[in-house]
Amino acid sequence: MSLIDPNDLPDHSQRRRPIRALCGRALGVDLSPNWIGLAAASNCGNGLKIEDAKLLEARRRPPGRGHQPQLLYRLPDALR
Repeated sequence: MSLIDPNDLPDHSQRRRPIRALCGRALGVDLSPNWIGLAAASNCGNGLKIEDAKLLEARRRPPGRGHQPQLLYRLPDALR
């Protein structure tokens, strides 16, 4: 259960709806001066072994408004 109730937060035009967490999934964020990188990974095996992890999707975009994320990698649905 979340410590913050989304219904108690003030309205804001950039607020996104909450995303349900999934067991074995992770989101990585890389903030650098030239790019913002996002990567989604899954590990339903041994969480201590990198070999059991699968990169689901990776995107990057320049910082600022008006830029669409550039898809770098997407695992085919059949392998998810």
